[in-house]
Parts: sequence; C-alpha cells; structure tokens
Amino acid sequence: MQIWETTCLPIFESAGVKVRRTVTKAAGHARREVETMSLEDISLVDGFVVVGGDGLFGEVLNGILSVRAEGGPRAAAAARLRLGHIPAGSTDALAWTINGTRKPAAAALHVVLGDRTPIDCMRIDVPGHPPSFSCCIASAGFMGEVLHMSEKMRWAGPSRYDIAGAYAFVKHKTYSATVQYLPADEETGRRGDGEGCSASPSLRHCGSGCQICRQAVGATAGELVVSEVSPPWTRRSGELLEAEPRKVKTVEGKFKGLMCVVSPCRSDKSVHGILPHAHLADGCMWLIMVRQCNHLQYLRFLVALSTSGIAPGQLSFVEVVRCRAARIEPLGNDCRWNVDGESLPNRPVSCQVHRGLVEVFSRGVEHRCS
Repeated sequence: MQIWETTCLPIFESAGVKVRRTVTKAAGHARREVETMSLEDISLVDGFVVVGGDGLFGEVLNGILSVRAEGGPRAAAAARLRLGHIPAGSTDALAWTINGTRKPAAAALHVVLGDRTPIDCMRIDVPGHPPSFSCCIASAGFMGEVLHMSEKMRWAGPSRYDIAGAYAFVKHKTYSATVQYLPADEETGRRGDGEGCSASPSLRHCGSGCQICRQAVGATAGELVVSEVSPPWTRRSGELLEAEPRKVKTVEGKFKGLMCVVSPCRSDKSVHGILPHAHLADGCMWLIMVRQCNHLQYLRFLVALSTSGIAPGQLSFVEVVRCRAARIEPLGNDCRWNVDGESLPNRPVSCQVHRGLVEVFSRGVEHRCS
C-alpha cells in the first residue's frame, strides 16, 4: 500500500481523478469484487486499476471477462472498461510489457492521462477447471518447476525466483509431451504495418501508435473506439483446432520447456521481452518449444531470454512458431504449469489467442522508429 499512498495517490489527486479503493484480503477476493458489482456501480467507473502483481491483475481481468460472458446490460457496461496495472509485485510482467518500465509513477500517469490501447488475451482451458485468461504467458516444464519451488520460499522475497531457477537448472529435468498447434496465416495481424513499428519488415517491434495493434479495435479520426464483445472468446479453446484439423501441426518429443506467449512479456528478468518482436494486439501468439538439450545449450537459451529475447531460428534446439491456438499434453505426472505467475494442474492445456479482447490504460512502449 505504500506505493499507492506515497507515489500514485498524489498523482490521481492532482489530476482530479476520483477513486474508490478496495484492499484485497485473500486470493480470489479481487475477482469476486468485480463479479458481484451491480450495473449501477459498473456504469459509474471508467476502469479498474490494480496495484499489485500479475496474479492480482489476472484476477481482475478474469472477473471482468466473467461479467462480459454473461451477456446483458452488465456485460455491455463491462465491455467499455479499461484496466491499469501499477506494478507492486514480484515480477510485474504486464506493467513492463505495456509501458516499457516498472515505475509505478509512469503507470499512474498513463491512467490519469486517459491513455488506451488494446491487448490480446489468451484463453486457457484445462479439463475439470473453469477457463482462465492470460495477457502474457503460459509455460510448462522449467518455468512451471521454478514457480512451484519458489512458492515454498516466499520468505526469500523476489530472490526466491533466482534460487528456484538455479536449483531447477541443476536438476536439468526433461518432460515428454505432445504438442498440437494451428499456425497463423501469413496475413494474420500483418495489415497496417507502418507507423509506430520498428526493426525489420518481418519482425517489427510493437510500439506506441503501432498500426497493427490499433486495428484490433478500429480507428476513427485517429482515436481508438471500443469494439463489440466477440462471441468466439466465450467458446472452448480446443474448438479451433478441431474445426481446422488439416492445418493442425503435431510435434512429439522431450522438452526442457514449452511456452505459449501472447505479448512481448517483459520483466526485470527479460527487459527486452521473451519475444521482443511480439505485438500487443495482432491476434497471434507464439509457441516456444525448447527441445531436450545439454546444460550449456540451455544456459545459452536462458542468457538469450535475459539479454535479447528469442527470435525464430536463433537457436537450433528452440522452435519458435507463430500460431493462433495450441494444445499441450504432458506425458507424465511431474510437469507443472505457470500462467502469469499462477499454478495450473498437470493436465492437457488448450490455449487460443483473442485479438484486442480488453483495453488497458497505456499507449504502448515508446521508442524511436528506425
């Protein structure tokens, strides 16, 4: 709460922005607060600002989408709301990703200025569990193992991830899995390439004013307009794979790790992002498959994640595939899942990206075009 009281609240008060604060008391509290709001309460606010980590942001995100899935007046009111993330957690990947910084004051300024940009969300379906949505990453194998071990070391603070990561690296476990994915069409998310993007034509970096991402909700007189609720995101992720079986690719084998990434996914462990060329709202996700490899090779992969991010063809034992949906079935009982810092059970997981599903208080990362 110190970040809010000393850094962010004065910014809101100076800008004349009215807020109503709710302090969460347990896991799931934030989601319940959102889901139980009346139509009148929803209509009185412009959005929700989360002061916390990625897990708390995920609760609010899933709460809003739960309301939108109901249909009716409450859903229509919830569809216009924006989300903000003031970083106050251990990783804060979402704030890093949409703002390019982990500074709470910068995130607060984006809110009071009324900035808005659409972001893709990935629907994740696990048998026997309600669907969940993610704005960053779902990973199995090494990353899931790190999360599982770090949860037992919360006393160590943020350094618990380094300790758990070192231990998982030494263990050097591999995981058998079957992966199915639907490759993205060449044109998916590519229209509108130009202003706001940088780097090579094939792998442009997403930035403020990115024309690819602006198309997620359309543009009128240079301003984004709120899109209508799209029915596909309310359906099970696996349906897309079943609907286009001839296009589905299947990969089997042993892996060090598997990741479904729906944004650049920046953090203090990967400042440029796991995938620096990924967009915030192009309707695509990236499947990263790290094949069985030796310690030195995996160290090269981890160093690349930390220093520059990963690109297709960068490492011979790492496949990076642009896709629309994927299904990962771990073969064994020891593979763990990590979804934006939250654990999922060891079961087959289906993921599908939905373009520009929500809007956030942000203008995207501002960097110089080249």
